[in-house]
Amino acid sequence: MKKTLNILFGGMLIVLLFSCDKKTSKVDAQVLKQTVQSSQEFKNYQNATKGLMSSLSSGEISFQGVDKKDVDKGLRESKSAEEFAEHCKKAGMKGGEKYAELLFLQVKSMKEIASNYPELRKLTPREMTDILNPSIQIDSAPKL
Repeated sequence: MKKTLNILFGGMLIVLLFSCDKKTSKVDAQVLKQTVQSSQEFKNYQNATKGLMSSLSSGEISFQGVDKKDVDKGLRESKSAEEFAEHCKKAGMKGGEKYAELLFLQVKSMKEIASNYPELRKLTPREMTDILNPSIQIDSAPKL
């Protein structure tokens, strides 16, 4: 009987600890979301993402007639936005300079967010997505 009570008590303690941890995580995630989303780094990330989506939607940036694998390879090999823009230009990509500039700004901003808010790593993937997924509205779907 004493062993059963100890097991029951231990089980209740574990459930209590996990439920408290989840409540704390949710509160912390909400505070972190407000903090991150009000930061300049997040605003830069959001603006770069919006710029990319808008430019793709309007046709200002277009991958039409371009080997996407070649562009991806150029992105992996480029060390700067200027170098990548030159690669896009050689590949015949419409709006390659703007694409490179916005893409590198987006990546730079995300790296700054990760560096300035290391507590993001402690969140679940769903919580992190909720925080970092910028809500952006554009007029129409991208033309790829």
